[in-house]
Amino acid sequence: MSGESRKIHITRKGEQFGPYPEETARKFLNDGQLKVTDLAWHEGADSWKPLPEVLGIAAAPDAPPPPPGPGAPSPKPAAPAGQPAGPITYSPHEEEDIKSTNLMHIGILLIVGAIFPIIVRKLSGDGASLGIEFPNFKFSGAKFTQVVTMLWPLIVGITAVSMAKTTKDPVRCGVVLGLSTLCFLIGADHNGAITQVANGMGTMDLFVPGWLCLVMGCRTRHMRPANLPAYILTLVGAGFLILFWLAPGKGGGVPLVNVFKLFGHHTFLAISILLLMGMQIAGGVICCMNTWKKPANQVASLMMLSLKLVTGSFVVFLALKLLHDVYAAFKVNEVDFSGTTQLIIVPLVKTIKQTALTLGILLVFPFTASDLLTRLMRR
Repeated sequence: MSGESRKIHITRKGEQFGPYPEETARKFLNDGQLKVTDLAWHEGADSWKPLPEVLGIAAAPDAPPPPPGPGAPSPKPAAPAGQPAGPITYSPHEEEDIKSTNLMHIGILLIVGAIFPIIVRKLSGDGASLGIEFPNFKFSGAKFTQVVTMLWPLIVGITAVSMAKTTKDPVRCGVVLGLSTLCFLIGADHNGAITQVANGMGTMDLFVPGWLCLVMGCRTRHMRPANLPAYILTLVGAGFLILFWLAPGKGGGVPLVNVFKLFGHHTFLAISILLLMGMQIAGGVICCMNTWKKPANQVASLMMLSLKLVTGSFVVFLALKLLHDVYAAFKVNEVDFSGTTQLIIVPLVKTIKQTALTLGILLVFPFTASDLLTRLMRR
């Protein structure tokens, strides 16, 4: 592409600017609106590079570079060591910080989901009282596989938190991904919480590959917008996840149809599932429409939007479920102030545990796999 027609995309600390015509970018650099430390990319380039290099300017890194003389050739330096080839959204340092922070957050979610108790209301002759239980530590009479099922989120969570800021990829993501997979497979017969929920709507054979491919593909493509395999991965995930809502489940009904049937009996639950379904389908549609030839900054932004929609769908669903549980409890109970507090605290604590555990389990596999993929990926 000729210098006169190039559109320059700029990234600075993860924030995207432009695209600007080359002469505009050159002027902004001279005026100080753009910095010599900014990374730049244009269509046809194989990687993000420092802006002065893209503009054909050689200057000290701490001074505004002068424009080159007429006919000055544009240098073609190699990409910095360790920086993946192909357009990337963040600099290597920024990407490393994002990955380690994400892993830290996932580890915290898993730890909270594992150690957080639930509060149960116990009925006796003197009335109702509150009791605290720790479901992930009820080992009495449990088999080895059941113990693994109860403890693996805690084990993986501690490992993720301890390695997030101390170990680099691919060791970090490889260890957490391998440990998660091993623990999950050992306790596969008892990993029933998410399975039960998903099977109640559709079939896990569609949900699992759909979720893994879509989340992994979105996150990978957010960091590598021009990568074709990542684009294909998002399409596969979107197809499976959308089909999960449209294909008959094990119960014989189509989830989309079943949701609308619920409005006649459980309106609040129907609204919750409708939002869950709508946000996930919307995320899948965005992936399908966001072709791999779109500008890199647009791809990165839309992939993050899709990622927020599909992961946020479970937060919205569980939050609305909490409101429904509180409303239902008040509807069937006439209680004083202390009883009112109990009716709120019991489902609230349970929802906090469910949300942390669900998000931790759902994100640890595709996020660590995405970290590994972007580490190995060169284009």
